[in-house]
Amino acid sequence: KSEKGAWKRAVEAGVSTASGNSDVQRYDGSASAAKETGNNYFFLEAAGRYGESDNETDAASATGEGKIQHRLSARNYVSLDAHARHDQIADLSYRLRSSLSLGRRFVWSDRTALSAELGPGYVAEKKGGEREAFAAGRAAQYLEILAADNLQLWQSAEWVPNLEDPAVYFVNAEIGLEVVLAGNLNLRFAVEDTYDSQPAEGKESNDATTKTTLAWKF
Repeated sequence: KSEKGAWKRAVEAGVSTASGNSDVQRYDGSASAAKETGNNYFFLEAAGRYGESDNETDAASATGEGKIQHRLSARNYVSLDAHARHDQIADLSYRLRSSLSLGRRFVWSDRTALSAELGPGYVAEKKGGEREAFAAGRAAQYLEILAADNLQLWQSAEWVPNLEDPAVYFVNAEIGLEVVLAGNLNLRFAVEDTYDSQPAEGKESNDATTKTTLAWKF
């Protein structure tokens, strides 16, 4: 717990290795900060992943996100957010997305939060060496459940279509759990899935990753 209006920060790190018939190394890290003041909520996060399998890079990605929410009523709010992504393996040099959404909290209690957002946006990306920019829509949904005093579950999903060509879209989804180990130290496990309807040439549309990290909150 922290005082109202104070920044809540978290740093995550995870390492996994395997040796023998195959040599595998995975590194995950992130840093985030959130603050709520009156009718406004602020969120910032930066994350990255790097991995090698048999001395060849098989994971190299980074993301950054910033969000501002302004409460309109007890259940409704407006959200302005920006997101950046780089994925070397998917041949995605960058994808920049911004959106302005109207959100509603359908469930808002001490144990459960369920909300959804809908609004227009803009996407600029360089994928497979080709640059593209387009007006986009965005529909997103978030769920958090405090299953026990030391166990939290969460799930999120967003769909971002090209408003000029509905066949072009991408989807981001995540599900995970977090367990309090001791004090401010938590254990987090998450499964992330990204889908691109038109990936770079020679690349798969769907990428799924799992992540196990220790999180220090302060």
